[in-house]
Amino acid sequence: MKTGELIRYSRRLIKGQRAGLLLICLLPVCASVTLRTAETAAYCMMLYFGGRPAELFTSETAMLAAAVFAALRCIVCAPLRFAAARRLWETTERREHLTPVTELLTQGRFLRRSAGAAFLVKITGALALMPAAASGAAAYLVLRDGAGTEELFGVLHCTVLTGILLVWWIKVKTGMAAVPFLMAADDGISPVRLLIRSQRLMRGRKRVFVFLAFRYLLSAFFLFPLPEAGTAAALSVSIFLREDEYREERRAAMIKSSIRTA
Repeated sequence: MKTGELIRYSRRLIKGQRAGLLLICLLPVCASVTLRTAETAAYCMMLYFGGRPAELFTSETAMLAAAVFAALRCIVCAPLRFAAARRLWETTERREHLTPVTELLTQGRFLRRSAGAAFLVKITGALALMPAAASGAAAYLVLRDGAGTEELFGVLHCTVLTGILLVWWIKVKTGMAAVPFLMAADDGISPVRLLIRSQRLMRGRKRVFVFLAFRYLLSAFFLFPLPEAGTAAALSVSIFLREDEYREERRAAMIKSSIRTA
């Protein structure tokens, strides 16, 4: 199914439910904005009481504050985001009985699994970004200290390598985009298996999520297309799962047919 067809079908699915889905999708956004504002206020207080701007990146207090707020985002925002993905998934599946968000947020198992999955996604994304950051930092340091002909040749190679590694990082991040919907589809999978299954599921299919991101890049600032974009993403993951199931059933049928023929 093409991106335009996904969007049109998702609009029909959420017809009459857009307002309720928008409120649910706004929960993680509001929580993230609140925590980001609190983190910015903490850094402003550090500067107000005599801190230097460079200390925001080097001091132990700033690093501790960054770690605390990062943990809070995983603990607070992740369950809200996974609960919104669960509602979008159930809407896509056209289930008659939708799971209340309050019921999900009061389940300790759901909170632990969503926070653990979000933490693994963050760690995996950070590890995938480290090679690009190292290559870019090396090119910057060489240019800052002054570069001759040989150094400029090395800087050019580092710059190209940084671009390639950034593309690879985007692929890794896009490969983990299906984690919330896979958890909604099967809540018995561990967070590690969710990441592995998401990477396998999105192999060769990442362009769908990339096209959706470009489609809603500008309109996302107004927040109104959130239900439509989320439903389209959930619908695409559902289609991918059905395609894999059909492929496995067809493969099993071919194996059985070959055994009978033999």
